[in-house]
Amino acid sequence: MKHIAIDLGASNGRVIVCDADESMRLEVVHRFPSLSIELPTGIHWNLPGIYSEILKGLCIAFKKHGSSIASIGIDSWGVDFSLVDSGGELMFLPYHYRDKRTDNIPEKVFSEIMPAENLFQTNGVQIMSLNTVFQLYAMKKNHSEIIEAADYYLSIPDLLTYWLTGVRVQERTHASTTGLFNPSTGEWAWELIDSLGLPRRLFGDITPSGSIIGRLREDVRRTTGAGSEVQFIAAASHDTQSAAYTVGNSGREAYLSCGTWSIIGLEQKKPTLSHAAFQNDFSNEASGFGGFNLLKNIMGLWILQECKSEWETCNSIDGTNREISYEELISEAESCSCPAVLIDVNDQLFLKTNEQGGPMSSRINTYLEDHNAATCKSRGEFVRLIVESLADYYGKTIAEMEEISGVKLQRLHFIGGGARNRLLAGLTEKKAGIEVVVGESEASALGNVMTQLAGLRN
Repeated sequence: MKHIAIDLGASNGRVIVCDADESMRLEVVHRFPSLSIELPTGIHWNLPGIYSEILKGLCIAFKKHGSSIASIGIDSWGVDFSLVDSGGELMFLPYHYRDKRTDNIPEKVFSEIMPAENLFQTNGVQIMSLNTVFQLYAMKKNHSEIIEAADYYLSIPDLLTYWLTGVRVQERTHASTTGLFNPSTGEWAWELIDSLGLPRRLFGDITPSGSIIGRLREDVRRTTGAGSEVQFIAAASHDTQSAAYTVGNSGREAYLSCGTWSIIGLEQKKPTLSHAAFQNDFSNEASGFGGFNLLKNIMGLWILQECKSEWETCNSIDGTNREISYEELISEAESCSCPAVLIDVNDQLFLKTNEQGGPMSSRINTYLEDHNAATCKSRGEFVRLIVESLADYYGKTIAEMEEISGVKLQRLHFIGGGARNRLLAGLTEKKAGIEVVVGESEASALGNVMTQLAGLRN
C-alpha cells in the first residue's frame, strides 16, 4: 500500500507518496513554495494558497496511484496557528512567526505574568519571541476582541486537517511547541493559560501522534479523486518530530534536523527542566514515540537562504531573478579559507527577513564590524562563514546536550534538506567530535508516514 505525507516546511511544501511495499520509497509528486504575504496587518501565511497547492498535489497523487493509497498525514513548522469561531470560520489569516508584533512581548510576559525561568519550569520551552505563547499574549493585549470571539485554537497542520476532514484536533507534538503545554503533566498548562487571560475553551483534548482522525470530506474526495476508504491520520505534526521519528528512540543517538531551522535533539522518556537546560536555551518537545525530545532550536540555513535570495535579486538583469544553486554556492565556499571570527547564528540580528531587517549580507558584515573582524567580500566568503559558524554552533550544542542529559552520545544523524550540504556535514563531524551519519533528506515526510503506519497497526 501507499501513503501520502503532506510535508510543509517554512520555505516550501511537498506532497509525497511513500510506497510501504518498496522499502519506503518516496516520490515527490508536487512541490510548491510556502506562501507568505505582507499585509497592512503584518506578515501572514497565505494558508488558502497553501491549501490549494495541497489539493493540487492530492489530485496528482490519486490520479497516479488511485486506490493503492491507504492514508494521509500532515506535518509543518511549529508555533504558528489561527483561531476559529463556533461555526469553524477562520478568525484571521495565520501570522508568520517572523512578524514583528511579538517584539518585546517576552519581556512583558516576564514582568506581568512570571519570570523567564518560572515560565520554562512550566512549559519547558526555549525562550524565543516567536513562541505561540507570546503570539497569543500579543493578540490578547492588542486585539482582545478576536480572542473573545474565538472558539478553538488550531495550529497550522491542525487547521489544514480540519479543512481536509472537518474534524478539529490538537495534535500532541505540535501542541508542545506552543509554550502552553505542560510537559510534566502531558496536558495544557492551565494555570499559565489562566494567567495570560486566555479562555480555556480554546484548548481541547490533546490528540496523540498516530491517532486515526477519520475520512476526507466529501467535497475534498470529489476534488481530488480520493476514495472514501482513505484514512486521515495524525502524524507527528511538528515536522521536527516527524523527522526525529526516523532516527528511533535509543536515547543515545542525537539528530540534527537541518532546514530553514536547525534542531539538534535527543529522545528521552521525561522532560529536562533543569536550570542548566534553561540557561543554555534548550527545549522539551513531545515526541512521536510518546516521550520527549531535549532539543535546541538554531537559526539554521535561514541565513544562507536569505543571502541566496538577496544575491539572486541582485543578479537580475532583465527583471527576472537568476536562480543560484546551492551546489554552486558550496563550491565557491570550499575554495575559501576558514574565517578568523565566526558569527553567532542565533543572534536576533539574523531573525528577520531581508525586507524587514535589511540585506542579510549587510547584517553579517555589521556583526563582523561590531566584533572587530574583517568583513566578507565575496559570496564564497559569506557562505564559508555561515557554514563554519553553523558547524561550530552544532558542536557546542552537542557538548552542552551531553552535559545536561548525562548521556555520552554515540552518533549524530544529519537529516533534512541540509543533509545534502557536504561541506556542512563534514565540518559538523569535525566540530562535534562524534560520528555523523547522513540520513534521509526528506526525513519529515518519511517520519510522517512511519507514524501513520504505527497508527494503522494499533
